[in-house]
Amino acid sequence: MKSKEVTRLKQIITLAVLFTFLIYSKVNAADGSNFKIDDNWASGFQGQLIVKNETNKTYKNWIVEFDFPHEITSSWGAVQILNKDYSYVFEPPVWNSELKPGEHINIGFIAIFDGVKIIEPSNVKLIGVEQDKNRYVNKNDSVYFVDTVDDPTNPLDSELSSLKT
Repeated sequence: MKSKEVTRLKQIITLAVLFTFLIYSKVNAADGSNFKIDDNWASGFQGQLIVKNETNKTYKNWIVEFDFPHEITSSWGAVQILNKDYSYVFEPPVWNSELKPGEHINIGFIAIFDGVKIIEPSNVKLIGVEQDKNRYVNKNDSVYFVDTVDDPTNPLDSELSSLKT
């Protein structure tokens, strides 16, 4: 190959790599979350969802909810508590439930995809509470934070009482 052709080929390869990196490496969402793909292969990928506490409040407990059209087969950094029709809910591990202003939650995972296109998570929500409360998932798969199950003033008490183990 001639020198000009080699230079042009290098430029094209560099642009292709840069474009791929920009498309698949990190997606900044408007909700304070970032989606990053660490690696991918024919039928799956390793990724991260990084969610920032953008409030001025310290959360004693939290959950992250999001929609994601890929099946998550394993995760770390948070505990998956729900996957219903590709709507996911994660809670903190026991050793890391407090989230201060400006801190990040990093949910790492392995997911399956069709090998054509990786779609980023949508409708990402960080829900936190400032006091120590217990988390319950009701029969409709809604997540609630409550002081106790036996609180007669709690309108969810009858539903939550059935969840006691």
